[in-house]
Amino acid sequence: MPKRRKQIRNLILAVLVLLLLGGGYLLAVRWEPKTDNGEGTPTAAANVITLFQAQSDEVRAVSIQNPNQTYTLYQDNDGNLSIPELSDIPFQQMSLKSAFSGFLTVTAERKITDDLSRAAEFGLDRGDTSFTVQKKDGTKVRFLVGDNLPGESSCYMMQEGGDGIYALSSYKADTLLQSTNSFRSKNLFSVSTDSITAFSVARGGETLLKARLAAEGEKPLNAYQCVWVAETPCAGEGASEDRIGTLLKNFASVAVSDFADDHPGDLSRYGLGNDAYILTIETAADTYTLRIGAACENGVYFQCGSEPFVYIGDSAYLDAFSGFDPMQYIQKFVRIAPIDEVSSVEIQKDGRTMTLTIGDGDEEENEDKYQINGKTTKADNFKKIYQQVIGILFVNSAAHSEAADPFMTVTYHFKDGTADTSRYFAYDERYYLAERSDGKCFTVLKSTLNDLFSTLDAAN
Repeated sequence: MPKRRKQIRNLILAVLVLLLLGGGYLLAVRWEPKTDNGEGTPTAAANVITLFQAQSDEVRAVSIQNPNQTYTLYQDNDGNLSIPELSDIPFQQMSLKSAFSGFLTVTAERKITDDLSRAAEFGLDRGDTSFTVQKKDGTKVRFLVGDNLPGESSCYMMQEGGDGIYALSSYKADTLLQSTNSFRSKNLFSVSTDSITAFSVARGGETLLKARLAAEGEKPLNAYQCVWVAETPCAGEGASEDRIGTLLKNFASVAVSDFADDHPGDLSRYGLGNDAYILTIETAADTYTLRIGAACENGVYFQCGSEPFVYIGDSAYLDAFSGFDPMQYIQKFVRIAPIDEVSSVEIQKDGRTMTLTIGDGDEEENEDKYQINGKTTKADNFKKIYQQVIGILFVNSAAHSEAADPFMTVTYHFKDGTADTSRYFAYDERYYLAERSDGKCFTVLKSTLNDLFSTLDAAN
């Protein structure tokens, strides 16, 4: 009896296994992913269909037509690629080769229908989007591209003289039919700001700002630590490292966001005529020039070097020249002298003399380090006056004053035994005139010196 029960149990288990296996098979068949090719035939989506295939050395050219342009990728006998219709435009050989290779194998995701009479239904009758592969033996294969498939990332495609209509990946279609602008470099040049030795900004035929790196040991009288020396305006004056650094940073790596016009006629419509800002950057090896034009919807128009092409770049290129004032790039100290290099400062005004004396050592070691007219004063009080004296800023360069005598002189006596004097004259209702020891003259706001006068009167 036990033996019989065991046999029955095994039989039941065997039946259950068969049922489970059968059911699993039925479920697998029922739930197998399939796509409808339009004719009711299920086809696995993962399988691709190869419609054309060739080796690179077998293909002479590929003609591409999209709604915006028609062009040819031509391969010479050495394997070099070009676009004959646009021979004056520089293209990246690597980009051309990548695009060319995409046409060597043409695949479809699946077959839609065998009925070629339905071509118009799928937008394949327009003929405005196609590509033709021409082999070196003269044979040609043309593919037409039509509308997008509803709800899919695919479009219709057919081969002329082929056996049906297929689904082509939209990504693949975009890659095959891309604009020639895709083959152009968007990085026109890249310059390290550390390699720039000189630069200039011009407009309307006039150089507004020009500066160069300071020579070793060069120390303009208006600058303490000088990296840049101006040539225009205020030749020989130190220029602002911070402002120049910000300006050059925008242009050290010029990037193109789009291509506006390869054969411009009237440049004024792009703001690239006489009103364009022209930035010239010089390095030890090269010179780079940019013309900055008008703003547009996507940025600003510009040109590079002697090329005729009009590019579109970041609006920051134009923003850098908004309200451009070359004097803002000049350090405007009349005469700046580091306190650690000075032994005394003598200020003569209206027949009175004030002498600021700076002793040796630090403030803790020398209680008499800072003196005004021979009397010891607190460091804070002394430095306030000293900073006002060296902080006299000019507005612009000027001609010599017609005044006979200065109303104020400031003389620095240096620890190396040298001296330097700046003289101040009446000028007009708004400005005094400062004449430096090198003979250069500058306008100074009256309010600047009036504040100093008040400080000096209070100190006396």
